[in-house]
Amino acid sequence: MTERTVMIRFIRSATERVLCPSRTTVILSGLVFGCLWLGGCAEDSSKTVPRPGSQVQRGAGRAFEKLKDEEQRRVKDREAKPTFQLPRGPSVVEGEILVKFKDTLLEGKSIPERMLQLNEVAKRLSQDLRVRVLSTFAMVGLQRLICDTPEHYRSVMASLESNPDVEFAEPNYRLYAFESPVLPNDPRWTDDLWGMKKIEVMNAWVRSTGSEAVTIGVIDTGIDYQHRDLAQNMWKNPGEKVNGQDDDGNGIVDDIHGANFCNGAMSGDPLDDNGHGSHVAGTVAAVGNNHLDVVGANWKAQLMAVKFLCKDGSGTTADAIQAIQYALSMGAQILNNSWGGSGFSRALEAAIKEADRRGVLFVAAAGNETNDNDKVPSYPASYTVPNVIAVGATTQEDGLASFSNWGLKSVQIAAPGVSILSTIPGDRLDSFSGTSMATPHVTGCAGLVKARNPSLQGRELKEVVLNGADKIGSLRERITDGRRLNCGNSVPF
Repeated sequence: MTERTVMIRFIRSATERVLCPSRTTVILSGLVFGCLWLGGCAEDSSKTVPRPGSQVQRGAGRAFEKLKDEEQRRVKDREAKPTFQLPRGPSVVEGEILVKFKDTLLEGKSIPERMLQLNEVAKRLSQDLRVRVLSTFAMVGLQRLICDTPEHYRSVMASLESNPDVEFAEPNYRLYAFESPVLPNDPRWTDDLWGMKKIEVMNAWVRSTGSEAVTIGVIDTGIDYQHRDLAQNMWKNPGEKVNGQDDDGNGIVDDIHGANFCNGAMSGDPLDDNGHGSHVAGTVAAVGNNHLDVVGANWKAQLMAVKFLCKDGSGTTADAIQAIQYALSMGAQILNNSWGGSGFSRALEAAIKEADRRGVLFVAAAGNETNDNDKVPSYPASYTVPNVIAVGATTQEDGLASFSNWGLKSVQIAAPGVSILSTIPGDRLDSFSGTSMATPHVTGCAGLVKARNPSLQGRELKEVVLNGADKIGSLRERITDGRRLNCGNSVPF
């Protein structure tokens, strides 16, 4: 049985216009409204056209103006309709099960000892239940299994639940990146980082511009670690060299800037082949004061690239857990998570609890489905683990973005998330919209707070960031206390 993964397609604008000097073809939402004559040109001189002022021409002109107005409104409101939304209800990887073993089974054991113990248990399970082990997460006491007969996975789960050594068994839920791209036609976008100004990061920079002592894990589609505005701020594994060997003994060869776990891989190359992760990384910590491109909230930091979403946007709970486990084991202090899904996973929750135990802040996007997360949760943002910050998205006018999820109890803060300019692979820039873009503003601000006060741990960082937020009236009924990030208030003197 080959592993099935989710396909995410980042669809650009569905509306295109094709113009020539003599006529305009308007293609709008897949419907062609004909070629409307706007004036003569050489190539059309042989064709019969209506006389100026004729009823046909006036009618065509009015129709064109109406279509043009509709197109302008559509472009203006494009941010309100994110190009990707989650399917209704949770979806799972067929035949795969995540099993959490009881702490009493592994208590007091080192990571290698846990691995041996879990493998012994797996041998017994494979004989009794006809399952195979795909991967083991020794840090949190989990195993990823696949059934020899995938259609029977529910009955296998029930059998696992009755095992005295098992705390729980659950499906391997699919997860998605929360992203909606925007293609601006206004060149001023290249100079206008409105989100940074809105959160008053300039005031924070008076006290801190970041620190190379702060390591921020971007758990996503990877990072273009060669990008001219990111390379200087990439994390470098101190125990690894580029030599085709696993120098630090963590099971991954040449993991210099991070690791790649998409489709269950264990690769040392987290190069972004999608764009989403690089965009997130640029908002967190594109290099500052270097006369290039954009600037992140942190002028300097260490960006750890932890890839579990593949080129086509695929990802699973098991891959996400592997990514979190790697980031924790390699020393990340803050984790950015601009992805999610609707399935509640106790296994993923266990990984986040381990991050909390280690004092690591977990910043998560609330989602782009225009849902109330108090009623329809979105995970991982909706986990009630104390180190989690759930982030909604706001507009330039401080309104809740029309695509953003919200939750008076479950979404603790909002941040700029509409038409955010940042880095994408190939030394390029682009503007995206989504709670994915709001989340790294909060992550970046937490990085500045950590740089200013290194002793602060995950829960404490969360408290400082939330306490510094502005209280916005328009968010009062959607976001806890109406909070919108104000980094200038959050970074301590």
